[in-house]
Amino acid sequence: MLAIGEERTLPLRSLATAGYQWSGSISGADPEAVTLELRRGNPPTGSKPGLSAPEEVVLRGMRPGRALVRLQQRRPWEHDQPAAQLLELQVDVRT
Repeated sequence: MLAIGEERTLPLRSLATAGYQWSGSISGADPEAVTLELRRGNPPTGSKPGLSAPEEVVLRGMRPGRALVRLQQRRPWEHDQPAAQLLELQVDVRT
């Protein structure tokens, strides 16, 4: 559950060095109730080669309602393959 204007940041498992990227979509009864932003950081200074940069999704409550946030991690060129990871979040936004 989110309040209007509240942001929630959730870490995502990163596999960027293997070519995977996160994408997101919003559907459900009121998709305009929430927004999402995907962020990729930088690997920690002095980290071992091959370590993926941290990734996260930021959800923000925009107006009262209920939405389904769907996050998928896949390689962009593998359109016919299932996602390596799939997360579905039911988000309720209240006043």
